[in-house]
Amino acid sequence: MIRNIVLAFDGSRHSWAAWRYGMDLARAYRAGLRVVSVVDARVAHHPKLLDAETLAALNLSEASREKLLLAFEDRRRKQLAEIEQETRAGGVRFTGEVAHGIPAEVVCLEEVYGDLIAMGHRGESPSWQSVMLGSNAEAVIRQCIRPVLLSPDEYAPIDRLLACYDSSENSTHALFRAAHLAQSLKLPMTVLTVNRNIQQAEQIVTEARIHLRAATATFEQRTVSGHPADCILDAADAERCGLIIMGVHGHSVVRESIIGSTTEEVMRRTKVPLLLVK
Repeated sequence: MIRNIVLAFDGSRHSWAAWRYGMDLARAYRAGLRVVSVVDARVAHHPKLLDAETLAALNLSEASREKLLLAFEDRRRKQLAEIEQETRAGGVRFTGEVAHGIPAEVVCLEEVYGDLIAMGHRGESPSWQSVMLGSNAEAVIRQCIRPVLLSPDEYAPIDRLLACYDSSENSTHALFRAAHLAQSLKLPMTVLTVNRNIQQAEQIVTEARIHLRAATATFEQRTVSGHPADCILDAADAERCGLIIMGVHGHSVVRESIIGSTTEEVMRRTKVPLLLVK
């Protein structure tokens, strides 16, 4: 059940698309939307990282800490007012605030207010953001326990779901989440298993069918062999799936701090939204 969605919004094309996906889910679940727009403290303390294009967008010819703080604060409040108007007009409950800090850290603190986090895959200033300690999206996925919906820069209606299942604990959580989404959104679903071992694959397919025996959603199963990320992305394209749901897998003793290689590759290459579940 999704009662509230937290949206990390910065005015970028990615975050506007994330808002539209968040609105779809909020309407389906009759959920509220909480929007947090963050003034990034790192930028204010490192103004030389900003390029001319970003400064122009802020109506600044030069960057100083004081001017940047005021400019970003003003921009965030205008963005928040705009999205509040759009959200309420769409019939969805709204709360929101402008915050100061490191975006990923602020968003992770906000997760207590929501059952799902929605955000753009990239922010509004990738030129300087890439200099920082990893992307905000990756940091949020590493730190948060809530499911995270990552959006591409363009919105497209979701007509079918792709659930990735390999019998691991996190992929089982993702499978249940996908089934609930399919039921709530009234959409068909493909359950994908990637495994080179035929016997193991058959066992995993059977497990998935058992997990979904109480589900009312319509689903079909596919088993393929090959490089996992390639298989997932190819299946999403072939099946015309508008949303990929998969578990986050780590490959370290400290599993929570590492994003698995398949997850990371799908994140970086997908052209459709991606829901990551722990």
